[in-house]
Amino acid sequence: MTSVLVPAVCILLLGIFLAAVTHPILTRRHVWQRATGNRRRALVLTEQKEQLYASIKELEFDHSLGKMSAEDYTAVRGGLETEAVEVLQHLDELESGEDASARIDARIEADITTHRDAGGTATQPSATVSPAAHTFCHSCGEKRDAAFRFCPHCGQSFTPASS
Repeated sequence: MTSVLVPAVCILLLGIFLAAVTHPILTRRHVWQRATGNRRRALVLTEQKEQLYASIKELEFDHSLGKMSAEDYTAVRGGLETEAVEVLQHLDELESGEDASARIDARIEADITTHRDAGGTATQPSATVSPAAHTFCHSCGEKRDAAFRFCPHCGQSFTPASS
């Protein structure tokens, strides 16, 4: 009796193990599909953004340890920040579906018009520029300034994404 029971239990356990391993593979094929078009471009740009942020943090760390001169630090950081701004602008264009520079120009023109209409006394930016009134980043939890459009810690946009 025990000579048949042990192999039967082993085969049963092996079957349960194989079912548990193959079930996620067989039922979630759509998860493995590659991103295409704008979704892929957004993923690539997000990865570039994260790499640039990591490079800037590493650069700051190296500078704080005295591994590089102030002139080199300023030059390299300026280049990295320029690249990061370009990546963020491309991400904004993908999220909004329109040219970010055209939106910025429209905001500037609206602010100038508001300033001229108020007789030059307007000190507040227009309501279209100010982000939501949250005091912390919803992505990383860092405290934020009301004038920021992006989190200085993680780079998350504070402006609501248009769907």
